[in-house]
Amino acid sequence: MNKPNKATLLELGFESLVEHIGGPGRAAAIMRALRRGEDPRESSELGKRTLRVFNECCVFEPPPLEHIEEADDGTLKAVLRFDDQARIETVLIPTTDRTTLCVSSQVGCSRQCQFCMTAEMGMMRQLSVTEILMQVWWAQRIVRERNYPKLRNVVFMGMGEPLDNWPSVEPAIRALTDQRMHGFGARHVTLSTVGPSAEKIKKLKGLPCKLAWSIHATHDEQRRGLIPTQRQDLSELIEAFETVVASRKDSLFLEYTLIRDLNDSEEDAEGLASLALRFGSETRVNLLPVNPGRAEMFPPEDEQCLRFAEILKSHGVLTMLRLARGQDQTAACGQLIQRLKKKRADGQSARFTILEIGSD
Repeated sequence: MNKPNKATLLELGFESLVEHIGGPGRAAAIMRALRRGEDPRESSELGKRTLRVFNECCVFEPPPLEHIEEADDGTLKAVLRFDDQARIETVLIPTTDRTTLCVSSQVGCSRQCQFCMTAEMGMMRQLSVTEILMQVWWAQRIVRERNYPKLRNVVFMGMGEPLDNWPSVEPAIRALTDQRMHGFGARHVTLSTVGPSAEKIKKLKGLPCKLAWSIHATHDEQRRGLIPTQRQDLSELIEAFETVVASRKDSLFLEYTLIRDLNDSEEDAEGLASLALRFGSETRVNLLPVNPGRAEMFPPEDEQCLRFAEILKSHGVLTMLRLARGQDQTAACGQLIQRLKKKRADGQSARFTILEIGSD
């Protein structure tokens, strides 16, 4: 338990950190250490006086890194364990010039997406701002120790629905994109959401990051089959996203999981093209063939995936057909799984914790 008057470091904004630590220079040195994945108490930049003040006023307790699994393509799946024994998996995806990190916002999820194995475990609890940002801190540490390309992108595409944990996700994104703090560009942080409601979507108007809508279907009946918790009609969600996109003067990503004989027809492609163009010519569609995991759901044949993409492109829609990363270590989208021997927050018996991760 934290001592009275001690502040949790990763919960502080920069101005609050300056006030606690006694000056902007000290605060900047602490943030530089965090961006390197260092424990500030071990940084050579902090003098003895600063360390004394830091230890008196701040708490920084990284969760244990239980283990790392590496896929043949270099994708890393890192398992973090928190004080209540909840475990989450965060995924690092290195390429030739950058590393992308997929972070989780909840332990579990209540959205019940049928193509994602997270749906089998339900909702356990929210992650705090600190627990979200600790995933980034550990990623910075791993990148430095393994000499990976710079960590440039952070995508909220892991376990959980970010808009269902707005009190933690919103300040975490603001901390990530504050150049005095974690220093990521707003265009290099992406929030992905299924769009739980029009009201929640409209909160995104002023959020400093890119937005992605996991839509997966363009008809209400079809989408409710894939996302049973969808309460509002697609028309209401579309209108909310149109309002947000117009206010932000920024483009939108549409994420679409291709599932054989379910949403991969030419008619589905035409519907998706029509929808994408409603948000403007800069809207990009990311197509991802479903990864193994859920019963009765299989990816289309490669030829069908290519045909679907070509229909979108023929309408002038910016389209990318994604290749899965990390399948051999179950680190691809919809595959990650952690078995937890703990009770759920609602007191029910232990379930599997399964994490859905995307890539960018």
